[in-house]
Amino acid sequence: MRESHSGGNRSVQVQVYPFRMTGENLALNASSPHMSFWKNIKQGYDIFEVSKTKPKWDVCSGDYSFNALVPVAHRLWTLQFRLR
Repeated sequence: MRESHSGGNRSVQVQVYPFRMTGENLALNASSPHMSFWKNIKQGYDIFEVSKTKPKWDVCSGDYSFNALVPVAHRLWTLQFRLR
């Protein structure tokens, strides 16, 4: 963030998660009352981990819905994720 600020940017977007959203960490917290929410936001986390770009998101019926452009074989494919 320091480099971004010294480079002239007045703001930096930060994504914050309760922990690294790996399958192992989700399993360690399986009894949490927040599991449904965590599974939902893990979709966005996974999109970022694969594409290294922030996912586009919206809220639909109280859940986050993610839409990411992921480069595959020099083309961009649109992936839509939704848990229910």
